[in-house]
Amino acid sequence: DAPSKAELFGHALQTNLGTTTTRKAWFSSTMYSTRRGYPICGSVVHMLGSLWAQTGGHDNVEQIEALLSDIVASGPEGKALVQYRLAGTMKGLEERLAPNGQDPFEVSLRRRLQEDVKGLPYEASTQKASSQICISDGHGRQCTFSWP
Repeated sequence: DAPSKAELFGHALQTNLGTTTTRKAWFSSTMYSTRRGYPICGSVVHMLGSLWAQTGGHDNVEQIEALLSDIVASGPEGKALVQYRLAGTMKGLEERLAPNGQDPFEVSLRRRLQEDVKGLPYEASTQKASSQICISDGHGRQCTFSWP
């Protein structure tokens, strides 16, 4: 059986990287806390995958997530350290995918989509009708890909 998401990522890493606000109710002594998780969950998953890959895939990804969660839970400095690592990773990706970067967005996406099409069943990859996809990165860069 495959473990559930709760079993794989049960240390609330993304939630703990986010913010917590506490306020008192107006006409009572009740306190309310609101937690908002780190807004870019893909970066958290990317960081976990990257750290796991750096171990050669030998460590258990659950152990890596637990270690990161312990660092975040250690206090504001630990939380800031992990957030800084995430920000650096995202900045590196942005620079790599920039038009003059090491692997520009359009070139990178086109290459990866071509690899994906190779994995399609024969019938889907040789159909008479063509398929087209247009993807934008939110910074004005886009890639249009057609197959077959």
